[in-house]
Amino acid sequence: MTSKDNKLTKDIGTKIKTFRKLKGISVEQLAKNTNMAEGTIRNIESGSTASFPLYYEIANELSVPFSALLPDYATHASGINSTDMQIFIEAYKSSSETKREVLMDIIKSFMVKNHTGPS
Repeated sequence: MTSKDNKLTKDIGTKIKTFRKLKGISVEQLAKNTNMAEGTIRNIESGSTASFPLYYEIANELSVPFSALLPDYATHASGINSTDMQIFIEAYKSSSETKREVLMDIIKSFMVKNHTGPS
């Protein structure tokens, strides 16, 4: 495995751990819900290589798109950090309508000030 591959699997593992904790799911719960051994989940979160079907199953269980597990440098996205975006989505979904309006007002205020979008 090249150092680039090692970094990729380590970064995917870090994202899985971040999303798992964000959702309040323990390693034990994730292992049970994906029919994997706890050690397998711990190894993946530590950067061990897993198959795409395993990554996909974990993403599905965490209710995040598979692409959210990929590091931002690997997605060639529009410059939006996918972890930050997922955290925002979770905060938005779990908020009351009033809090959602406040979140959107904050985002809109940055866009107006920058005139070119977020920096």
